[in-house]
Amino acid sequence: MQRHRVNLVLLVVVMGLSSVLLAPPAQAHHSSGFYLASMRSLAQTEQYCVEDRYTSASFDYVLHEVRNTLVVENTAYNWDLKRGGKTDFRTVWVPCRQLNSGTVPTRNDVEIEYHVEDVITTAPGWCGGTSCAAPAGPSWSGPYGRTEYTWYNVWLRGTLIKSGGDVRRHVVNHETGHVLGLSDGNGSCPYSIMHPSYYGCPGNGNPAWPSASDHDTVNRLIDGVWAP
Repeated sequence: MQRHRVNLVLLVVVMGLSSVLLAPPAQAHHSSGFYLASMRSLAQTEQYCVEDRYTSASFDYVLHEVRNTLVVENTAYNWDLKRGGKTDFRTVWVPCRQLNSGTVPTRNDVEIEYHVEDVITTAPGWCGGTSCAAPAGPSWSGPYGRTEYTWYNVWLRGTLIKSGGDVRRHVVNHETGHVLGLSDGNGSCPYSIMHPSYYGCPGNGNPAWPSASDHDTVNRLIDGVWAP
């Protein structure tokens, strides 16, 4: 197993794969979706890719909107290096179309693929034309006895990304939350990037940023000290 392939750990739980129409908030304490252990749990360089093949937006625009959400904007609450510094998004970003072209990085080096599509047609059928996240690649039993995967695909509706503002921030942060181990709301509505009004939490609105409890839960998952 390649170094980056081993380092990338993604947990799938019985709740299955979730999708989102807009970017709502997520609740850390009820979160038990998928799991990415490579984020600062071991010394390594994280790498990501962005795909603009099915959108009218340019690669530079798509890269700017996705990366800015995760790294640049709202440095107090975005996903980058928060509350322990285990979610590192300020590293290598490349076009996804290069991964199988013989160039570096290769498919085995990239942890998350972000696919922006004006009309989502290439994602799994359960996406229903909306944004969603799903594991990819071979599975195996990870260090904490969980089913893990080599990388993750995130599909983002181009209309939401191009609309900008909090709509774009919410959908990018919400779907990334799934990759990092958080699941959608389950009836309780603590403030979270995973618990928006769309999932029956009207008091939460559609948060643009992960909460402190979202970050804490992700860090505990990465360290293997908290499990669903």
